[in-house]
Amino acid sequence: MLLTENELKPFIKKIEKGNKLDEKGKHQEAIKIYLDTWDELPEPKLEQPERIANWIMSSIVNCYIDLKDFLNAKIWAEKTLETERAKDLINFYEYFQMGAIYFELNEYDKAMESYRKALELDENDVSAYYNRGRILAYLGRYKEALKDFTNAINLEKYDERLLYERAGIF
Repeated sequence: MLLTENELKPFIKKIEKGNKLDEKGKHQEAIKIYLDTWDELPEPKLEQPERIANWIMSSIVNCYIDLKDFLNAKIWAEKTLETERAKDLINFYEYFQMGAIYFELNEYDKAMESYRKALELDENDVSAYYNRGRILAYLGRYKEALKDFTNAINLEKYDERLLYERAGIF
């Protein structure tokens, strides 16, 4: 059953309540609200209007990242990749976020694949080039890392962090 605009309102209020808790650093309390809201969302969850499912899942992912609980963040971030938003060509964020989570879990091949997909969707994503470059450098793939850092610098010429990372390759 797809929700009507009026039926969405209580879900939106709950998410906003969770967001306020999250902003105050009360991540566990926020996660509880988000998970309860997720459980209450009727099937088909991913087809509900206003991308409500994506909003809930992204909120959960962000809380888990703030708590440095990357395993749970990974579970929920992978679910966000099933949404229509992730399939929309202008939305690279889900792939970028997934890359960051894989990186924290030392799953470097998966992280690089996620950054590759993010860059497919937005070839001007400086952070995806930077993060993929860091992984490549760590893995000793210096020529590839240099290329990513150079691409990032070409997009954001005066970022000292990028210049430092590229200089470290030499």
